Parts: sequence; C-alpha cells; structure tokens
Amino acid sequence: MRFNVTIDDKQIPARYTGKTARLYREQFHKDIFETLSKISAAFFPEVARVQKDNLLDISNPAVLASVSMKVIGAQNLEELTWAAIAAENPNIPLPADWVDTVEDYQGFLLAATMVYHHMVGNVPLVESEDTTEEDEDKKK
Repeated sequence: MRFNVTIDDKQIPARYTGKTARLYREQFHKDIFETLSKISAAFFPEVARVQKDNLLDISNPAVLASVSMKVIGAQNLEELTWAAIAAENPNIPLPADWVDTVEDYQGFLLAATMVYHHMVGNVPLVESEDTTEEDEDKKK
C-alpha cells in the first residue's frame, strides 16, 4: 500500500509492503509484525477505555493521534515511519540522522501516528457479522 506522509509541510511518499518489513528488520533487528501486534494489543483497549469512559471524543483525529502517541511511543513511531518512507525512498539517511532533520517534531509524531494506522488498516482486525452470516449460508 502506498501513501503520503506530511512532514515539515512536505508530502513524502511511503509504502507498507514486504520491503518495508525487510528494511525494518534489517535496521532495527525487530519483526515489524510483532511490533505492530504489541502496539495494537495496547492501543485498541486504550481506545475502548477512552470511549467507554467518555473521556475524549475519539472520532476527533487530534484526539486519536494523542491516544496513539501515548500508547505507541515516539521511538516506535519514528522506526515505523522511517521504514515506510525508506521503502519508497532508497536514498533516505539512517534513522537517527533522518529524525534529526525533522524541524516540527510534534507535527512529525502526529503524521507518524497515521503511518501506524495505515499499517494496521491493511488487515481487517474484526470480521463483520454480515460476512460471517453470508459464509454460514454458503456452507449449507
């Protein structure tokens, strides 16, 4: 999946493919799927808690980004974003050097939360009930 990330008011092409996973593994010595799984295991319950307790309007993108940053953490956001951008831009500097070039770090973190959401949005996390019922009917 290809998408753009806005960093320092510039649209930067990125992608989430097998190449992204390979670059992430080579650079950070971690499995991107394990990282995304761990993050999601913490993120989705936190979103549910915020919604249940009516603490914040989770439909507001800024609120969702704030909850995301709290749960995901800056380092994970930096790493996931670097890998997605590096997959599309082979001349990107190494992660530490690249992050040092970011002028608006807070804005970068907000954009990086969207990278995470692009990545986890590739796979349905919950199968809809309608699909399940249709599948049940087809089996009969």
